[in-house]
Amino acid sequence: MNLSRNDRLTRWIWCFVIIGMLANIPLVYQRVTTENTSSSVQFVMHFRDLLQMSDSQLHPASFIQEQLNTMKETGINAIAVHESTLQELLLSRKINMYSSREVSVLTSQPISPQENFTYILFTDPNSRSQMNQFIEQQAQRLNIATQRWTLNEQDGLVLEMPIKDASIITLDYDPLTLQMLKEQQFDIVAYISNRRPFDANALDKSLAMLRSYGVTTLVIDGESVPGVTKSINELDDNIKLTADLMRKHGLKLALPELKKTEPIGLQTLASNLDNQIVRTHIFSDFDSGKLIGTLNDKQLEALMTRFADRLVLAVKDRNIRTILISAKPAVSPSTGTYVNPLEPLYSILNGKDSVTARLEKFSMQVGQAPVFETKEIPMQMLWKWLMIGVGIAIIALLVGCFFPALLLPSLLMGIVAAVGLYVVSPLWLYKLISLGACIAAPTVALILAIRTLRSKQSLSLSPIQRIVTGVTLFIRTSMISLIGGMVIVSLLNDIVFLLKVDQFQGVGLASIIPIGFVALYLLFFDKNELSLRGKAQFVKRILLTPITILWCVIAAACSAVLLYYFIRTGNSGAVSPIELLFRALLEQTLGVRPRLKEFLFAYPLFFLGAYLALSKVKAGIIIFAMSIIGQISLANTFAHLHTPLMISFIRVGLGMVLGIIIGILAIVAWHIVCFIWNYGKKRWSSNIN
Repeated sequence: MNLSRNDRLTRWIWCFVIIGMLANIPLVYQRVTTENTSSSVQFVMHFRDLLQMSDSQLHPASFIQEQLNTMKETGINAIAVHESTLQELLLSRKINMYSSREVSVLTSQPISPQENFTYILFTDPNSRSQMNQFIEQQAQRLNIATQRWTLNEQDGLVLEMPIKDASIITLDYDPLTLQMLKEQQFDIVAYISNRRPFDANALDKSLAMLRSYGVTTLVIDGESVPGVTKSINELDDNIKLTADLMRKHGLKLALPELKKTEPIGLQTLASNLDNQIVRTHIFSDFDSGKLIGTLNDKQLEALMTRFADRLVLAVKDRNIRTILISAKPAVSPSTGTYVNPLEPLYSILNGKDSVTARLEKFSMQVGQAPVFETKEIPMQMLWKWLMIGVGIAIIALLVGCFFPALLLPSLLMGIVAAVGLYVVSPLWLYKLISLGACIAAPTVALILAIRTLRSKQSLSLSPIQRIVTGVTLFIRTSMISLIGGMVIVSLLNDIVFLLKVDQFQGVGLASIIPIGFVALYLLFFDKNELSLRGKAQFVKRILLTPITILWCVIAAACSAVLLYYFIRTGNSGAVSPIELLFRALLEQTLGVRPRLKEFLFAYPLFFLGAYLALSKVKAGIIIFAMSIIGQISLANTFAHLHTPLMISFIRVGLGMVLGIIIGILAIVAWHIVCFIWNYGKKRWSSNIN
C-alpha cells in the first residue's frame, strides 16, 4: 500500500512519541521517590484554644494538664503557640491585670484623672522574676514606659498604656509555656506575625529562642508575612531576609491549603525557602464547632465520619503532612453552659476506624512532619527534552488531524519556539508544552477513535465483535490521552509543584478546548467530503438557517450541561449530599475514589456510542463524541500535581475498569430498552388493528 508523504511522516512521529515516552519512566520514578521521602503526619492543637476552654473550668490548670495527656494518647503530638499577649498571660493565670480605675478601688486611694495605665500583678511566686523580666523587655522593645509597684506585698509592674491597648499588643513567645510543652515532649509549632515593627536582629533572637525549645515549623499568623512593610522597595529584601533567618535556624514553613485569601508575601517567602515547606490542612473552629451543635447520636456519628474522611483524604490524596486543629468553647444551645468539642475530636483521631488507624493502612504514621526531599536522577535534562519533543509531536499531530499539510511546518515551528522559549524561561516552556499536550492528547485520541469507527462501519460485525472492538478502542484511546498526563508529570516534576508553591495553570482551558475541537472535527472534517470552499459555504448555510424554538431549547440545554461541567471541573462546585455519600462509599470500599464523571458518564457514552456507530446508527458518532469529557478528565487527573502519583494511576485504572463494566451494562440496557420499545410498538399496532 502506497502511503502519502504526510502519512509516512505521521507514522514516524508516532514512532518517536512511543519511543520518547520511555523517557517518562525515570522522571516518574523521581517523582514517586520524592513523594516517599515524607511518610509521617503531625496533628497540632492550638494552646490558645486550650486556655480559652480552661477559663470555663473549675480547675483550669488541672484541666489543661489532663487534656495534654489525653492528646498524646489520641495522636495529637504537637501544640501550636502564638506570639503572646497580656490577655493570653491573664488566661494562663500567670498575671492579673487591672486598669487605673480598678486599682483605685482596690487600694482605696484616688488616682490622677490624667492617668490611664495598666497595672500587672505576678501570681506565681516561682515564675514571678522570669515573667517580670519578660514583660519589661517586651515593653522596652515597644517603647512603653514601665515602673514597679506592689499590692499587699505582691510584686507588680505598671505599663504606661491604656489597658484596652495593653491587653492586645503583640509580645514575644511566652518562655514558660514553651518550657512546659518541651518538658512534656510535645513538638511545638509556632505562629509568627508581622504585627510588630520589622527588626531583623529581634527576629533573629526570637527564632533562635524558638529553635532552642525544639520548634521546627512556623505558620504565618495574620494578613502578611514578617518583613512586609508599606515601602514597596523594601518588601522583597525584607521577605528574603526573613527566609534567610528561617534557614539559618533550621525552620520550615507550614503552607496551608484551600485558603480563600493568603497572607501578603507568602508565595515570595515560600519561594525563598529552598522548599523547606510542609503542606498543611486547617481544621478550623468553625468545623469543630459543628460537633457541639444540637445533634443526636446518629447525626454526630455521621458528621464525625465525614470529618475523618476529610482528614484522611487530605493526607493521602493531597500530600498534607500537618493538620492544624482549632477547637474553641461555645455555649451549648441545649444546656446553656460552655462546652467544648474535644471528646468528639479525640474519637475522630483515635479508635478502630479513626483517622490514625486508617492512615496506618497507607503506611502513614503519626510523628514530626518532615519536608519532601528531591531525589535527583542521572541525565534529567535529556529525559525532559525528550518529553518536550513528545509534547511538541502530539500538538503537531493535532494540527495534522485538521490540516495534514501543516503537520511538518507545525512540528518544525514547535521545535524552534521551544528552543527560543527555553532560553527566555525554561519554566514557562514546561508549562506551555504541558498545557498544549493536555489539550492535544485527548483530542487526538478521540479523533483517531472516530476515524477507526468510520473505517469499520462498512463491516458487518456481530454484537460481541462490536463490544470487543469498543474495549480495544477504549484502551487505545485512553493510552493516547495518558500521553498528555505523562507530559505534565514529566515536565512539572519539580518539588515546587508537589508543594503547590507553583502549579499547573490552564486546567479550565484544557477542560473545554478539546470539546470545541472535537465538535469542529465532526462538523467539517469527519468525512473529508468538503473542500475548503465547501466548508465555507456550509458555514454560510448554517448561519442563514432559520432558528426554531426547538433549536433554542437544544442550545440552552447544551449550554447548561457545559456550564455545569465547567463549574464542576474546579474545586468550588457544589456537591449534593447524595453524591458526598456515594463518594465516601467508594473511598472506603476501594481505597481510592475514581472520578464519577468518567466511569458513570463519559466511559459508558464511549461504549454505547461506539456500539451504535458500528451498528450504523447515525446518532452513534455524536454520542461517542460526547465521551471526550472522560478523556479530558483522564489527562487532567495528572494535572493535580500535589496528589501522589500512585494515587492518580490507581484512580485512572479503577475508572477504566469500572467504565468498561458500566459501558457494557449500558449496551445491555440499550438492547433491553429497544426490545421493550419494539414489543410495545407491536402490541400497540395489533391493538389498533
